Amino acid sequence: MDEYSPEKVDLAELSFLCEELLQQALGSLDKGSTVWHNDLSSTKSVDLNVLIEHIMDFSWKFKIKHPDKHVINTLIEEYLEETYRLFGNTSISYSDINNWKELNQSLLALIAKNPKSYIK
Repeated sequence: MDEYSPEKVDLAELSFLCEELLQQALGSLDKGSTVWHNDLSSTKSVDLNVLIEHIMDFSWKFKIKHPDKHVINTLIEEYLEETYRLFGNTSISYSDINNWKELNQSLLALIAKNPKSYIK
């Protein structure tokens, strides 16, 4: 994102980043019998943290550039906080993962509802 990109492009990029985060996050976990296991020192986990940092940086720029998108800005902040909390643990319950996935879907749906969005 730069200062000249249109809002719809910024929204499309935000949506792509959230979808990519979902895929990488789930790909970094090993399924156990009662919980998901998260090896915090694995390459996948390190790559996930890099992606989270990138999304955090993007979201701050988005927040500054589009202050009128308060609902999206608030939800992305909540989503990133939950992501940090969840994926900073070595084991994650199935219900926590499902709640996090629902938060991801809520954010994507909110972005898609935006009238200037490319997302359909």
